[in-house]
Amino acid sequence: MSKQQIKTLNRKHTLALRKFMTKIDETIYKATDDMPSKKFVDFKMLKERAIGFSNEISVEYIEKEHTREWVMMLPNFMIFGVVGFLTGINSEHKDLISLIDDLYEFHFSMIDEFQDIID
Repeated sequence: MSKQQIKTLNRKHTLALRKFMTKIDETIYKATDDMPSKKFVDFKMLKERAIGFSNEISVEYIEKEHTREWVMMLPNFMIFGVVGFLTGINSEHKDLISLIDDLYEFHFSMIDEFQDIID
């Protein structure tokens, strides 16, 4: 599966999403480091689908003046996708809770950055 280009509003949005998606990848890598590589590949498929969906609806959301909702959509898809994925792959992973807590803290810290993109 080829890596999709993420549609963005501007350079600031591109940089914020790049930072966000890097954190997502790091979290998944840490969680699946001691598992077969197939687990990481499975997540890549989920990520590509989220990016594809965000790209598909971008024009409609922006045209209907729902840009704020669209800017937060991919980060929200990813945070909940990651939590579900991590829970599904190994509910007894001892570092799972700390990985999820760290990701939530990062997500909340990024909200202001994403809000500034709209303002």
